[in-house]
Amino acid sequence: MKFTKVLFDTSVYVSYKQQVLDFPDPDYYSLVVFQERITGADNGKTIKMLIDQIETQRKANRLLVPGILEWTEAGKVLFNMLRVESLSDAERRRPRLSHDKKQSIIRDALIAVSAKQQSVTVISDNEDFPLIQRHYQFQWVSARAFFKR
Repeated sequence: MKFTKVLFDTSVYVSYKQQVLDFPDPDYYSLVVFQERITGADNGKTIKMLIDQIETQRKANRLLVPGILEWTEAGKVLFNMLRVESLSDAERRRPRLSHDKKQSIIRDALIAVSAKQQSVTVISDNEDFPLIQRHYQFQWVSARAFFKR
């Protein structure tokens, strides 16, 4: 399988550290992924390194930054996803999601929408992406399959 343009989701940086180091830089980076990685950083040195990477990728036009259109589209994707999920409930109630799960899905929808705008394939083992893909067409491949090739 040949991919023309890829970006790695946060799960790749966490679970596939060695493969990421051995892989040439991905074609694009997501500001959403950088935000997640900064949040999970273990020290100030790592945060500074990530912030420097953001600036480098921004200058190289390889940084996907969700704007108004992406936020709006992500909202529609999530609305449709929750609406469809509520159809399986006899009382048609929207699914109850924890605050953390809502935040996670919102960020992942932003990554998916931003990637689609640039025809970029998202590489991730995060369970949210196959769920989002059922309601929004974008290119996604599991990290396990990607690094196996």
